[in-house]
Amino acid sequence: MSKVFDIFHEGVHAGFTRYGIQRIRFAADDTLLPSLRAAGHYIEPVVKFDGTLDHKTVVVDFYVKAPDGFPIADEDWTTWKQLDVLKLAQKHWADQAVSVTVYYRREEIQQIKEWLADNLKFLKSISFLCHNEHGFKQAPKEAITAEQYEKLSSKIKPLVFDDIGTGDLVDGAECESGACPVR
Repeated sequence: MSKVFDIFHEGVHAGFTRYGIQRIRFAADDTLLPSLRAAGHYIEPVVKFDGTLDHKTVVVDFYVKAPDGFPIADEDWTTWKQLDVLKLAQKHWADQAVSVTVYYRREEIQQIKEWLADNLKFLKSISFLCHNEHGFKQAPKEAITAEQYEKLSSKIKPLVFDDIGTGDLVDGAECESGACPVR
């Protein structure tokens, strides 16, 4: 939801790129979709690995620009700097798992394996995303140029929250066992 509310970043990792498309999947019947569509966001069904469409799930494009001075993986934060920041945060900052995605390049895979073998004992979790050439038709993140960002984001209007429903509220008594019903 941080992308919906125009918050650039979450976790301890560097930004993926200075300008990009962040793609988020929604259930096709999500009550937020009409507002996103009216605001001008590009929305399409999920393209599965076999090329067929999943019409029960849609992908929504959000156009993002990193704040000035923010660390960016494809500029100044190498894979190794990203990994070192994770290790530092896990050691000195958090008892729980630190949220991080490390952006890497294919030619670094062998070195990453070696780094993990040497440092796995210091980590609780880690996610990796190949910076490019990953084969995803609807990658969660895609780098674009400043010009593309300006063109795409200029079409986006502010979200109108008045039209968004509250959904089905769960009665607290239904959750007394510690598990709430799925609706």
